[in-house]
Amino acid sequence: IVQKKKVLKSEAKDTKKNGVAKKKEAKEVKEEERRASVQSITAEEAEEAESKVPEIKAPDVPKIDVIREKSPAGDRKGSLAPGSGQSSRRGSLIPPPEDTKGRRPSLIISDEGKARPGETVTEKIKQRRRPSTDMRRPSVQELEGLIDKPCTPLRDIGDPGPPAIVDVQESYSAVEDQTGYITVQVEGNPAPTFKFYKGMTEIIDGGRFKFLTEGDTNSITLCIRKVKPNDEGKYKIVVSNCHGEDSAEMQLYVSDSSGMDFRAMLKKRKYAKWGKDKEDPDWGDLKETEKPVPALKKVEKKQDSFLKPLVDQHAKEGKDKKVVFECIFSKPNSKPKWFLRKDELFPGSKYKFKNENDVYTLIISTPKVEDTGKYTIEIAGISCTAFLNVDEADPSYSFIRPLNKKTEGFTRHETYMECTVSSSLAIVSWWKGKIKLTESEKVSIEKDMSGNCRLT
Repeated sequence: IVQKKKVLKSEAKDTKKNGVAKKKEAKEVKEEERRASVQSITAEEAEEAESKVPEIKAPDVPKIDVIREKSPAGDRKGSLAPGSGQSSRRGSLIPPPEDTKGRRPSLIISDEGKARPGETVTEKIKQRRRPSTDMRRPSVQELEGLIDKPCTPLRDIGDPGPPAIVDVQESYSAVEDQTGYITVQVEGNPAPTFKFYKGMTEIIDGGRFKFLTEGDTNSITLCIRKVKPNDEGKYKIVVSNCHGEDSAEMQLYVSDSSGMDFRAMLKKRKYAKWGKDKEDPDWGDLKETEKPVPALKKVEKKQDSFLKPLVDQHAKEGKDKKVVFECIFSKPNSKPKWFLRKDELFPGSKYKFKNENDVYTLIISTPKVEDTGKYTIEIAGISCTAFLNVDEADPSYSFIRPLNKKTEGFTRHETYMECTVSSSLAIVSWWKGKIKLTESEKVSIEKDMSGNCRLT
């Protein structure tokens, strides 16, 4: 029993030792497992920490894509296609074509011969007019004999089409009692016909009005004899042919013989009335005193004068070739001034001056009705006057279109004969053999304002 107890005790101690060893082994296994788990955790955390560190990368270069879209019109290049035209903006990303050498091509649009939007064909025709500064205006001496020149027909100019007024002034001027001229230049194919209007009234050729056409310059002139203040106003010309017409308006101003127009005269009178209202201020009881002036010696000087004054002259247009005014002045070889009314005269084809010692002469060539008036000579502030009266020339008429050499008719039927005279003022009489025809039930005699005469 004692041995058994000793054996059991030893076995219990062995089991105890084995249990302690097992526990120790289990403890060591747990410790190793814990260490292994800790190492695995630290490794994972290190990996996570490394993954969380941001990477620094270089920025990507921006890429620009050029998109080429097709235009609705297949034959037109796109605005971004090279060679279709250079952009006008600076910094364009499309390089210029090599053949342009860096220069952008200019845009030239030719609309010659075409009317622009909103522009009518009539406006295009009016653009053919040259400004008034392009043409040299005739001088007063060139216009003097214009009314006596013969008419020449207008020429066909340009392609067939409507006429155009290519040169016209906005305003014209004339002097009272002299001849006024309104001249325009036209073009057209065929050559146009024309009409003049003053306001709404048509002007008829005849009397104080005369129409003059010049084929060399293709110009039309309205001549007005003995211009009156009532002739001032707006005038209009209308030219037309089978293709169309054109018109232009102009203003005519009339001034008196001194060169002052009537509007300025009215203003001058108005200002003169204002000046009458001004009076000298009230000076009170002040007295005017004069400083003593030493007496001057009087030197008597003989005053110059006309020893022989001008004499009134009388002439007839078309008959007398010249008129001579002559006077004698006390001072020889002076410089005289000649005046017609208040206009100074200058030597030329119309007027000639002569000065021989103390004799002063004015010669007027081919006197006309327009030369009628008061003539004055002025020398050293001393003047002398005389009058010239020029009678109108005897009227001269001619047949522009004579009667036909032979006129046929039927018995008991109406028959007429026609002719045209140069002026409607001509007195026309019809004769059958030596018998003068008069108005009756069988015979009718007519004449219109154009000079057309008809016997029916």
